[in-house]
Amino acid sequence: MARDYFSFMQFKRDKIQLLNGKWDFYFDSLDSEKLKINVPFVYQSKLSGINTDSIHDVIYYRKEVVIPDMETWDADRVLKFINTNFLSNVNVEFVISDKNKDTVIEQSTSGTIKRSDELKLTFSLGEEESLEEVKLIDLTNKKVFDAEFYLKRNAIKYDIERDFSNKITRNNVISTNKKIGTKIKPNSDDDK
Repeated sequence: MARDYFSFMQFKRDKIQLLNGKWDFYFDSLDSEKLKINVPFVYQSKLSGINTDSIHDVIYYRKEVVIPDMETWDADRVLKFINTNFLSNVNVEFVISDKNKDTVIEQSTSGTIKRSDELKLTFSLGEEESLEEVKLIDLTNKKVFDAEFYLKRNAIKYDIERDFSNKITRNNVISTNKKIGTKIKPNSDDDK
């Protein structure tokens, strides 16, 4: 079914990610009967696949994701998969290795998981002698996960301080203590 997602063009966003499709759906609690709902339709609609007039104070949507075997995937492909599937509990580590730089060398799980289930991925930094100085990119307004991924990928040591901003989206980087373009040596405590 064709839909006009931008019927209020003055509210159009630069980036939008649609969550349409089949989702698990529950009334009242996650222990209740699991139904399937066709998003973006409300459960009262025939198009939702549920089509009921009952009123519920609490409803739950849940979508599971099939995690493929990502060993040997490159870092950019993995990052795209994580962000496209809205995985919210991914821990990444980059280690010195004789394997190809920026590839997954270890993965904690594959198969069907909930978006909030933990997924651990270990990537290769390559061999130690191949690590090179990098120029710091602008991390402002990037998601903290994406910023950490970049820093770990380039073996840049860092600390995170949490703060409030009324200009930057929650869980995004507000600022860094180094200027954009600053050259940083891998694994250096001086650049932290």
